[in-house]
Amino acid sequence: MPNVITRVEMYSELGMNRHTVMRGNSQKHRIKSLCDNKMSDFSITVNYTNDTAEEWATLFTAAKTAKNGSKATWIEIYHPSLTNAFFVSVELPSKLPVPEMGQNELLTVEIGCTVVDFTTGAAVKPTAA
Repeated sequence: MPNVITRVEMYSELGMNRHTVMRGNSQKHRIKSLCDNKMSDFSITVNYTNDTAEEWATLFTAAKTAKNGSKATWIEIYHPSLTNAFFVSVELPSKLPVPEMGQNELLTVEIGCTVVDFTTGAAVKPTAA
């Protein structure tokens, strides 16, 4: 996807979990893309433009269709100086959040994803669509 500004490392925010003790048992309540889930969370910050909004909306629709067909959405994290890339299977949110706005700053949006799985493999150099 074009206009990606940063990609935050995968993290698990255990402190965001809410625990309720019931008869000595701890029960964990989770909300996808807000706190730790299957493995961890993953966020991507992009420059928000009309084109970016349209591209991500298309991706969200395709990801939902793929999930309904028992398929997964994979993101490749490519760096030109590395032989291998990181491939991350994610669950995407259903829509873009409200962009962060500041005076004399880029209009950016942070997209929170839930990591399902990840692996490394031979890098596939990105090409323009």
